[in-house]
Amino acid sequence: MSDGQGKIKPFEWVAKKAWYQPKLPSGTRVFVLACDVPQPPDFYEEPDVIRTLGEPKEKYHFASFIINVYEGSDEKLCSILLP
Repeated sequence: MSDGQGKIKPFEWVAKKAWYQPKLPSGTRVFVLACDVPQPPDFYEEPDVIRTLGEPKEKYHFASFIINVYEGSDEKLCSILLP
């Protein structure tokens, strides 16, 4: 979900806390799902994902979603993970 300032933050409600831990094995790829169309506030929007994490290594489109793939060791990605 957005932090209200145009950046994203972890959404723990339907997730496991382990998904947001900063100690990911080397070579781990992480995906961030964003919506391609306006959605409720608990969905990430593509501009907020890019503003927070930068351009992904890979990007896929599926239905009304955009799947952004990042390296697990990416500094920007690690900065939003939980301690």
